[in-house]
Amino acid sequence: MTKINKNPTVAILLCTYRGQKFIQEQLDSFTSQTFKDWQLYISDDHSDDNTLRIIKQFKIKNNDDRIIYTGPQSGFASHFFSLTEHSIINADFYAWSDQDDIWRKHKLMRAVKWLEKQPKNRPAVFCSRTCLVNEHNQIIGFSPLFEKPKTFKNALVQNVGGGNTMVFNQCARDLFLKVEKEFEIISHDWLMYQIVSGCGGEVFYDFSPLVRYRQHDSNAVGQNNTWIARYKRFRMILKGRYRYWNHQNIQILESLKSELTPENYKTVKMWTTLRQSSLIKRISLLRESGIYRQTFLENITLYIAAFLGKL
Repeated sequence: MTKINKNPTVAILLCTYRGQKFIQEQLDSFTSQTFKDWQLYISDDHSDDNTLRIIKQFKIKNNDDRIIYTGPQSGFASHFFSLTEHSIINADFYAWSDQDDIWRKHKLMRAVKWLEKQPKNRPAVFCSRTCLVNEHNQIIGFSPLFEKPKTFKNALVQNVGGGNTMVFNQCARDLFLKVEKEFEIISHDWLMYQIVSGCGGEVFYDFSPLVRYRQHDSNAVGQNNTWIARYKRFRMILKGRYRYWNHQNIQILESLKSELTPENYKTVKMWTTLRQSSLIKRISLLRESGIYRQTFLENITLYIAAFLGKL
């Protein structure tokens, strides 16, 4: 295995929008990291509260003249993509960050130690479980523990790593930025999981919860392991949203077919075929494909969606 260098650097990519209530705790968690060779890059999506004032005070306190970029105002996934593609940003590794979480002090260190062991020319992404907290930073639970392999056949139908936990190498970033702007990105982190696993890269899921993931009314995406969340997901399936998301993801994967491994591109073609097939063939092809979600209940939901033609 080839190490990147003796002193790797991490670019923290923070997207903000009306984050005045919680952003200070997240900024403080950056300075508390045991890994110190990081640089902070921020994109604000036209906040009209005190978010920018808090950021500027943080910059002054830390003698940081880092540029604050302006977001595209077209959703969180597009916002993260626009920040990730800035050519002035250059590091060995890249860490996406939400504005309202709190990082555990060893988060970057654990990610860097694993990423340094990966070949420089192979896409790699580190992610982890999260600790769920309420508005007052009180623990209310943990994200699901995903124990099955983190493969492309899982990534096609499920994202296991939240973007707020992801740290990835330059090769993964380059691959991610090959996505054409004409495509709608449903979820930047789900897409990263699909691309890295689909193109022969490595995905590592740390069982330790390295991020305190705050749950509140303004979350773009919240916890997904409650019965209420499961009910909401099932309703989205019935309304066809899940099928729409899959259609958008397939379009992007087709555009990257030259980057996908032959085996994984074959899986994409089978996935496309089964979504368009009759009931009996859908179920048969789903079993044959080996496509899976991480838990028993989630797999039951997957087959229900196949039965209803909502894949």
